[in-house]
Amino acid sequence: MDGLSLSTKRIIRTDEIIAQGKRAVTKLGDSAFTMSYDFIGADNALCAQAQTIHVLIDRRNGKPVPIPPDLRAKLAIYYSES
Repeated sequence: MDGLSLSTKRIIRTDEIIAQGKRAVTKLGDSAFTMSYDFIGADNALCAQAQTIHVLIDRRNGKPVPIPPDLRAKLAIYYSES
């Protein structure tokens, strides 16, 4: 998977207000993590789900670096395998 994926569950009108529902860290690796998001429509029904992949890199050489312990601890609060 690339850095972003989106799956719609029903038609979303251009004038519809949607809200972000559940969000979770679904994968927590050495240098990367995956976030999952649910989007809820005005009718309180699930209308879309998305996933984003975040990779920490060294700005000097562009190579992945380990997730720092303080950030890992914060991400772990939102970790869920589902």
